[in-house]
Amino acid sequence: MTESFDFTLTKDAGNTNAFSDIMVDGETFAHNVPATFIIFLEKQLIDIRTMINSIPTLDINEDWKSDVNSKLYKTDSIETHRTKKVPKVLIKYEATDKHPAQTEVYNEDVIIGYWNTEKLSGAMSIPIKESILKRVEKLIKAVKIAREKANNTDVVKQEIGDAIFKYLFNF
Repeated sequence: MTESFDFTLTKDAGNTNAFSDIMVDGETFAHNVPATFIIFLEKQLIDIRTMINSIPTLDINEDWKSDVNSKLYKTDSIETHRTKKVPKVLIKYEATDKHPAQTEVYNEDVIIGYWNTEKLSGAMSIPIKESILKRVEKLIKAVKIAREKANNTDVVKQEIGDAIFKYLFNF
């Protein structure tokens, strides 16, 4: 356990002295960010990417327009109608005194109403989603580079395990 204690202390002490800038597109996004936060940020950005990937997008088969009033996307209004099957009798031959009438029943579609359909959606447009994902990927890459730079910080080996166990077990 002595080596484990020494290693953990050395790592933690090194992390307190490890800092790096996060740079995106050649510009410094954040200055002197501690290594521990860089590691945390990398994990959070991966979770954000997962969340953005799960956001629904607008159906590409529809023509969506942004509605300023509702802050949603909507389609143009489409008029549709509904029909109902109504049975009708077709008389093929009229009845005579010697033969009954020859008839056939068939169904006729009769319009029973008209409706206007307008679709609304709070989904994200595909170009906006792709743009956000590109920025998230760019930031994840920048954070990984910053983590690598912070990891290159020289550390001084710390030793505490020996002192702990001498104190505990030497009577």
